[in-house]
Amino acid sequence: MGEVFVLAGQSNAQGVSYEASENQPTPVDPSDDRVTIANPSNFRTGAPSNGQDPQFYRYDVVSGKAASPLYPMLPTFRKMSGSQDIAPVGVGSYYWGRLGELLTQNLNVPVLFYNGAFGGTTIQNWRESSQGQRTISRYCTTCADEFKYFAQGYPYNNLKNILTYYLSITGARTVLWMQGEADDSATINTPMANYVNDLTAVIQKSRQDLGYDQLSWVVARTSYNNGVSPNIIAAQTQVASSVPNVFLGPNTDSYGIPRSGGVHFYVNAYNQVAQGWYDALMSSSVFNRSIPKLANTLTAISATCGNTNTLTLSVPNQNPYGWSNGQNGATVTVGQGDPYMAKMKNGNTTVFSLPYKVPDRPVIGGDILKDNGGSTYFCEGVTPTLQSNYGANNVWNTGATTPSIQGAEGGSYSLTYKDLLGCSYSAEPIVLGRRSRPSKPSITADGPTSFCAGTPRVLTTNETAVGYVWSNGSTGKAIQPTTSSNYSVQVLNADQCRSVASDAVQITVNPIPAKPTIQANRAIDANRNVTICANETVEFTSSPSDGTYLWNYNNAATLSISTNTARSYTVQTISQANCPSPVSDPVSLRVNPLPAKPTVALLQGKLAFCEGETVTLRAITSERPSWLLANQQVSNTDLLTARISGDYYAQATDANGCRNQSDKVTVSARPNPETPKIAQVGPYTLQAQANIPGTRNSWIMGTDTSTFNSVYFKPLKEGVYTVRSVIEYNVAPVGRFECSSAVSQPFNYSYDPAQDGFSVYPNPSPDGAFTLETKENWKGAEVSVVTTSGVVLYSGIINEFNERKFINVGRIPGIFIIRIRVDGFERTKRLTVLP
Repeated sequence: MGEVFVLAGQSNAQGVSYEASENQPTPVDPSDDRVTIANPSNFRTGAPSNGQDPQFYRYDVVSGKAASPLYPMLPTFRKMSGSQDIAPVGVGSYYWGRLGELLTQNLNVPVLFYNGAFGGTTIQNWRESSQGQRTISRYCTTCADEFKYFAQGYPYNNLKNILTYYLSITGARTVLWMQGEADDSATINTPMANYVNDLTAVIQKSRQDLGYDQLSWVVARTSYNNGVSPNIIAAQTQVASSVPNVFLGPNTDSYGIPRSGGVHFYVNAYNQVAQGWYDALMSSSVFNRSIPKLANTLTAISATCGNTNTLTLSVPNQNPYGWSNGQNGATVTVGQGDPYMAKMKNGNTTVFSLPYKVPDRPVIGGDILKDNGGSTYFCEGVTPTLQSNYGANNVWNTGATTPSIQGAEGGSYSLTYKDLLGCSYSAEPIVLGRRSRPSKPSITADGPTSFCAGTPRVLTTNETAVGYVWSNGSTGKAIQPTTSSNYSVQVLNADQCRSVASDAVQITVNPIPAKPTIQANRAIDANRNVTICANETVEFTSSPSDGTYLWNYNNAATLSISTNTARSYTVQTISQANCPSPVSDPVSLRVNPLPAKPTVALLQGKLAFCEGETVTLRAITSERPSWLLANQQVSNTDLLTARISGDYYAQATDANGCRNQSDKVTVSARPNPETPKIAQVGPYTLQAQANIPGTRNSWIMGTDTSTFNSVYFKPLKEGVYTVRSVIEYNVAPVGRFECSSAVSQPFNYSYDPAQDGFSVYPNPSPDGAFTLETKENWKGAEVSVVTTSGVVLYSGIINEFNERKFINVGRIPGIFIIRIRVDGFERTKRLTVLP
């Protein structure tokens, strides 16, 4: 199954040869093997002796005249190529190969083209030649008659001969007609009515000659010859609409402008022209509406036995005028060869027989040899088997009818084969001799027999002989094994007898590891470069291996290496069999220098300060500045206003993105004391309370200020008090400085009238510890504690009661008397220690 197209018209159907100066490429071969053509090499120039085969005239592109006639031999077909002519008379493949691709891809069937077009012809030439007339070339009207006229019946006979010779074998879907440029309005100016009548006559004549009145035509709308001829386009359109089974083809006048010679398509227009034809065939529904001409039924050949090894072929009830081997006559006697076909006439049409294959002559083969003198023999060590080339219908002179028999030294043997007709074919008889074989050879290796793939290892036999047959099929005296195997060799003498096989040599070819690749923890650019700065490193990692690694850097043998040395890096993997891989593609490391180390200038403030204050620093560098706190960027300018403690670095970044840092600059922002809160912790004692207490506290009442290195304060008079805390720091290189809290909320202090100016608490005491407070700052007070029986438990002098005082009488429970003597007066109180 497939589609067959017959091309007709003028040069834009036939194809063209371009001038060398036009520099046109050869059309590409169709990508689909199903795009086929009639074989252009299957023609001869000499007329056949049968006088029946058709003749074709191909346009002579050099002289512009008809060339010598061509005669087809038995039709054969082949895949279309870009540079090959489409038989019978095409010039190259032109754009038809691309159309064939579109059709096979979309119809999914094979496509076959015949080309019967004729360049430089008018519609009048086609009509007149279809009527058997000699017609005048429009391009040579004043020439001598031998050049002025086309051969009689041409150009039409090229189309006719395709229809009547080839289509009996293949049939056809339609004729693709592309003509009209030679009828252009600028010169010939063929009237529309003339074109319609002439083309209609050609179509009707083609159907008459084929004997098939439904032969369809597809008529392209074509007229462009350095301009468009509307009357020609109108005529072609009218034919397609008025003549049955004629379809409208593409309008090609707009395709591929400008054109070669103003007419022919350049190669860059081929796709457009082919697409136009394809679209027209699809849109006009040619494949649904036309009824193709089917191939004729092929007649079977009859064969009768001739002499031994020959047949006489004939066609029953037919009178062949020729045979595919070139012989003429109703019968032909042939021996073995290619299939034979008969050619016969059925009216105008050539019809063909089915091919008939004459059986090949039988041949005695098997385990036997024949020398130049024709003597047949077998070799020592061989039990000869004689084998027919036929699987059945064999008769040996021994009486055997099997395909093979066993021979013996000195025996004479002949073989006859009979085909299905009972015709006999005889093989050449043989007399069987026996000849000696060579001695057993040995093998030597030029190195270890276990090696890495790619290592040149040579195995050589010690025997010098006429021929050698190694176990791997090699035929030299020495081989270089490339695969693991057991290798042996046999040698051949002048009689082609083989020795027994040598002892085998076991070869182990260890595979080479695959070429490794290098990955990096930094980007590898398109040129396989990695770029880092002088203070950075990069890690290169090989693709994994089950063996070891070998880098070209420090002979490193690890999966990964870290480096900042500028150079090219490669790696190999080494298999467990110690076979090195190919060297990886190199990766080059580029190391950019660091910018100059920046310095730091102190613009405002000090490096150590109280919380809430700042210090301003400047980075001194010619590169892009920034500031880091630890590893975090805190400024992207040269200025830094630091508010918190930390180690700061000025950073310089150059155009390569490389960074260098200044020496560390330590900023210390020391905390201020927390704003204290005044609490009364005793009858005559106030405390400045805070989570971050000051090391010194200043108590303020009105315009009076008292400062103490304590959080406790003994007011000597009633009133409203506030307090401010101060912490003193000593931080190098700044030195000593103080940080102050805010002033506390006011506290209104007054004496408790229930107190008598001397207070002891807690009383009773759980552990014998007592706090002593006095309203006045008594100085040199004698303090003693005695039991009720007069035993002294404590005795001492308190220099001044300027703050709370503490005594401990021990854990002995009981009631005791405390006595204070100062400035000539004495005060006593009872103390109780709880059990």
